[in-house]
Amino acid sequence: EALKHFEEREKKERRRIIAEVQGIVNKTISEQVDQKMNLMNEEMNQMRLRMDTFERELIKQISAI
Repeated sequence: EALKHFEEREKKERRRIIAEVQGIVNKTISEQVDQKMNLMNEEMNQMRLRMDTFERELIKQISAI
């Protein structure tokens, strides 16, 4: 009976640890995805800025003709 009780406690503890580790892993993955998304958004903003600058320069040059 004591052994059974010990094994049950052991099983619960193992489940708790696994859940905790999964939570940490999921949080880490989520943070990495957020970082990557932020980086991609920043790159898109930079591209838009370059396109806008290019467009303005093009309009200036066309107007000068």
